[in-house]
Amino acid sequence: MITLATSIKWHIVSIFFLFSIATMQSQDNSQKDFSDFSFTRLDSLFQQKKQNNFEEAKIFATQLLKKASDENNASWKIISYYNLAFIHRKLGENELAKNAIDSLRNYATKMNDAVYLAKSYSLEGNIFYEKGNYEEALRLYQESYDILKNTEDKKNSLVTLYNICLLYT
Repeated sequence: MITLATSIKWHIVSIFFLFSIATMQSQDNSQKDFSDFSFTRLDSLFQQKKQNNFEEAKIFATQLLKKASDENNASWKIISYYNLAFIHRKLGENELAKNAIDSLRNYATKMNDAVYLAKSYSLEGNIFYEKGNYEEALRLYQESYDILKNTEDKKNSLVTLYNICLLYT
């Protein structure tokens, strides 16, 4: 016959066991070898984690940049630097975000990628907005919009206009 105390002990042991497994799985990504992962898979994993697990998203963004650098793939370097800038900003690591933005801007300019060049200005504008430097944020958002209005990218144009509108509310 199982007593109430025995039942509670089993539940506690079960919960501890499940918690231990979940903790081990999240820690595994920091030491895992991602060399066999494709660019798309690493980016997809980043996209999945960027909203709720910034540290894990940072691992995937870093691994994506490592792969892009190892394979000298400029297009994926652009995406990697954008992802890193985004996640550093979310983590409040503004200096690291700024370094990633500078690299993003450099590669986007070299590759004539107007959309990511514009996104670099918007991302930097977000940092200044969060710091309360609205004048600099506006200048950066306007720079982004000036680039985007000459592209077919309506989504990022609207996002940038929305950011500008926020400054006037």
